[in-house]
Amino acid sequence: MKQNYIPLFFRKIFKNKISSIINILGISLCVVSVTLILNYVGYEYSYDSFHEKSDRIYRINLTQYKNGELLLESARTDRDLGEVLTESFPEILGFSRLVRNRYNLITIDKNTFVDDAIFYADSSFFNIFDCDVIYGTKNNLLKAPNEAVLKKSISEKYFGNTNPVGKEIRNGIQSYIIVGVIEDFPPNSHLQCDILLSFHNTLMIPPLRMQWNFCDYYTYVLLDSKTSIEKIINQSPDVIQMYNGNFLAQNNIKSVYSFIPIEDIHFSQIEDELVIGNNMMNIRILIAIAIFVIIITVVNYNNLFVSVFLYNLKTVSLKKVFGISRMQLLSEMFIECFFMVFIGFIIGMISFYLISDKLNNYLLNINYTIDMLNSYVYWCVSISGIVLLSILLSIYPFWLSNKISPISIFRGKVLKNLGMKQMAKAFLTIQFLTTFFFLAGTFVVIKQVKYFKNFDSGLKLDNTIVVKIPSNSQMLYEKMKVFKSELEKESAIADITLASAIPGSQMGHIDVYKKNDFKKEKKTVGLVFVDDKYFNYYDIKLLKGNNNDFIENEYEQNIIVMNESAYKLLNYSDNEIMQDSKIIWDDQELNVVGVVKDFKITSLKYGQEPVIFKLSKKHGFDYCSIRYFPNRFDETIKTVKTDFENYLQLPFEFVLLKDMLNNQYASEIRFGRFFGLFTIVLVALSLIGIWVLSYFNLLKKQKDMAIRKVLGASPFVILKATYNDLFITILIAFILATPISYIILNKWIENFSYNITIGIWFFIIPLGIIVTISFLMIIFHVIKLIKTSPAHILRYE
Repeated sequence: MKQNYIPLFFRKIFKNKISSIINILGISLCVVSVTLILNYVGYEYSYDSFHEKSDRIYRINLTQYKNGELLLESARTDRDLGEVLTESFPEILGFSRLVRNRYNLITIDKNTFVDDAIFYADSSFFNIFDCDVIYGTKNNLLKAPNEAVLKKSISEKYFGNTNPVGKEIRNGIQSYIIVGVIEDFPPNSHLQCDILLSFHNTLMIPPLRMQWNFCDYYTYVLLDSKTSIEKIINQSPDVIQMYNGNFLAQNNIKSVYSFIPIEDIHFSQIEDELVIGNNMMNIRILIAIAIFVIIITVVNYNNLFVSVFLYNLKTVSLKKVFGISRMQLLSEMFIECFFMVFIGFIIGMISFYLISDKLNNYLLNINYTIDMLNSYVYWCVSISGIVLLSILLSIYPFWLSNKISPISIFRGKVLKNLGMKQMAKAFLTIQFLTTFFFLAGTFVVIKQVKYFKNFDSGLKLDNTIVVKIPSNSQMLYEKMKVFKSELEKESAIADITLASAIPGSQMGHIDVYKKNDFKKEKKTVGLVFVDDKYFNYYDIKLLKGNNNDFIENEYEQNIIVMNESAYKLLNYSDNEIMQDSKIIWDDQELNVVGVVKDFKITSLKYGQEPVIFKLSKKHGFDYCSIRYFPNRFDETIKTVKTDFENYLQLPFEFVLLKDMLNNQYASEIRFGRFFGLFTIVLVALSLIGIWVLSYFNLLKKQKDMAIRKVLGASPFVILKATYNDLFITILIAFILATPISYIILNKWIENFSYNITIGIWFFIIPLGIIVTISFLMIIFHVIKLIKTSPAHILRYE
């Protein structure tokens, strides 16, 4: 009989064309969706796993508490932390530090450009991380001061295919000799460095000479293969206490150092990360979506099986009468499901390869390459998935076919005896519950992303382009003054300002205290260097003081304004006179001349930070914000480009301020697109299930409906009788889905310091959508039933 399974399978397909097509399309859609999700999730989980020692590499994060309250949570730590821990724990085989080079003007072979991916690094960097060295000797890289290592793409850009080792580059006024070229880091790496400079040169920069309490370093440690990280975590506080305990005690600060595996860094949501990562909860939700897609596919298949099963009761009973064994029945069901899944898999994979590039490049904006055909893991997962899905699909049909009694078929008690009515309702409830959750989730995600993008910061952000400027050359500052002066004369330009940080960027942090604080209790605040037009440009409201104080003191080096949060953090009282207030920063006295309303500089994912704004006329600027008059964008770009290249003699690049703000939420925007896309898939699959089950219900009631029609029942009465049970099922699903959805979605938005409020409308709207769609489907089936002659239905009664 086994040799007949394949012909029987194709005979069934042609006999039940509609149900077979629906099943195959449903499985194909499942394959496409799950493959897209798992491919993306696999890429996200692959971050930094290409390092051979990735399971033993940890980065140290710093969390500080002051008087029991969270003060700082950062990916950056103290300069000497790695060295101290390595000396104290023989289990730590080595350490490496990275610190971003704030001076981003680079000159290579007479080509000058701005690069934000320049870092100082220890020579041990190349022993801890896997870096393929193209030119140079790996063990000698960055061993001495004034050495530089370029990545391949930068080397080829400025030196072509020649070996640049021994040639000179300049970072500001400092010259470096190129000692090596390494391969570019892959896109699934949190380390994206264009140029690495010798860490020895940090000793020439005053702030970076500080051993402790200047947290600007990304510190990585490599453990031996037998060490448990818990031992180091438990003992490290005692070691750090020996070196930095006095400072921490004097300032009532508790420092907690945590060790994060390098493969988990991509999912870190703390501040000061090298690149913006993803949220682990987003990944888990996508995995849950894949599971739900599989569940809905299995449910739909079973529903269709039941529908077809009712028309083939005699065939099943005859097989049992002629002695088909359970194993033969199971084999038949499994092989039928296997071929159905296999065909759906082939169609699904073809569809996947046709649409995946467009989805990745245009819809989802994800930069990764799909090369699964050559992946051993992919084929193992695919084969396992086909077999597993075939088993899942065949369980219920086998149970149903095995339980049926030929006698019950002839007595007409199949539905009652098998509890098919209850099973159908359970399947339908699952369909509706899933649809409720994902529709509500889509509305919440879209609303949260829109909230980020349309957040009213109270600032004037429209019609602004931002030009990144280097900040490491006194000569360049003089050129910048001329550039700014010339732009102010242009008719297309409304305003211009310079600053070290603008909305959508990161800022530095410093420790300060009030001059009249006898305890000298230091507080950590953000620091932004600004010119005298900054507050007027962004329309930042001054609560105390006067913006004229900036203008009148334009040559004063120590004038600052602070925001409300810094004002409260430093324990100022409302009646303190600002002009007589001073704070201390590294032995400098800063004169406080005003307080501005709180506004967000960094991402809305984080809370409001205390910030001080220091007037600067000579240095510290990283951004030039230029506001243009409406409808004069093209003219402005042309003018700014010409002046920038003429006066600064640098390549011109710009970004719209609103794009810069939106880039902070790239992972959330991408997640929203993913969630919305697969919500459509789930709704489509659920609609298939609803259509099938409504058809199944009408099939059971068609004799009852025919009798009602003969007795003169109106179409409305027939529709009401048909829809009542379905509406009750929808309400049950709504009652179950609402609290579950609220808890999960509320947990998701709690990841953000600024978030929306989830109201009842997020659940009422999905209810309305589902009620409407299901009602339309019932109408379709009822109309078809009404058009059928009662005589045709009752002809055998």
